[in-house]
Amino acid sequence: MYTPNFNDPRVRKKCFKALGFVYGILGKTEKECYSRSMDRFFGQGQGNLSRYLKAQLLIPINQHYSFGQQPSQCKTYKLNSAGAKRLYNNLYPKYTFTKKRKTELVLSAWEEEYEPELTSGKFEYTEKSNRYWHTLQNINSEDRKQLFSKYGYSHIYDIKACAPTLIAHLASAYAPKQTITVKRMNTTFDKFLNNTQQFRQHIASVANCDYAVAKKIINSLFAGANLGCNKDFDTLKLLGYSYDKMNALKADRELKELMSAIAKAWSLIKVGEQIELAPGKRMNSKQKWDVYFSYEKAIMNVITDYMDKQYVNYFIEHDGWSCNVQLDLDNLLGIARSKTGINKLEIDYDYFSPTNTAC
Repeated sequence: MYTPNFNDPRVRKKCFKALGFVYGILGKTEKECYSRSMDRFFGQGQGNLSRYLKAQLLIPINQHYSFGQQPSQCKTYKLNSAGAKRLYNNLYPKYTFTKKRKTELVLSAWEEEYEPELTSGKFEYTEKSNRYWHTLQNINSEDRKQLFSKYGYSHIYDIKACAPTLIAHLASAYAPKQTITVKRMNTTFDKFLNNTQQFRQHIASVANCDYAVAKKIINSLFAGANLGCNKDFDTLKLLGYSYDKMNALKADRELKELMSAIAKAWSLIKVGEQIELAPGKRMNSKQKWDVYFSYEKAIMNVITDYMDKQYVNYFIEHDGWSCNVQLDLDNLLGIARSKTGINKLEIDYDYFSPTNTAC
């Protein structure tokens, strides 16, 4: 049985890099891992050290892989916390593993791999399904902020409630008449968009779940997800397969109103976008995401064009971005609203400094 020589500097370097990878993107919840990205941190899969590190650090969840199909699927993993701590103790038997050391591992590993892009601001994205993808997007939020702030990307922006805003805008624009149902839909969306944070907190309370989970559930509903006790439903998975939590959500009056508005919105968008379906068929989640992503990309193209003209370095995170200067938000919003026609578009701003988050 293979046992690494932890005194070998080359072995230690590879171990630290692999630890930085798993602590950077994995946790208790499963996550897709692109094989080429893993090879950059673990080494080629056929090597003894690479196989050892994967066995120590990863818990395989779904090992099905499909490429070139829709939707594509990468293998999914969870972090093997016990194995990771054991590996760290083999490397540093006299030191206690702390949150600060964990952060240092993450930053060191990812910085080593992507330092040229972080320095130049010329990130190599992969464009797929009208979105720009980069492995750095997968790092957990706090560590990613720490890493990017080191290179000056401390100004963080995102389009507020992007998917709900876009879907509400499209549905209203495509409505041929202001019927009672359309007016009710618009009123429900206005109520949600004017009180987004409160509504998410309400759902978190109803389902007894984290705010972040409530946000994911709501966003998934806008793209056609279902509420129900079917184990294949992503919403049930987000709730830890708790039937009690799911039933509480299904019974909530405010959520029922929002889901009714969403259903009406997509019926209008389907006609407006001239999406042809077989008789009796409804738009599936993929078709809905395709529509949304195309408009999200149009908005982001306006924003990146603005930053390019200002010679700003930035990193895209789907409907958000980090950049190295504070933007004239009023000017940017005016341009984005004018060019997209979405007058209710809003952009949130935050400034991150490493001193804001204790390691």
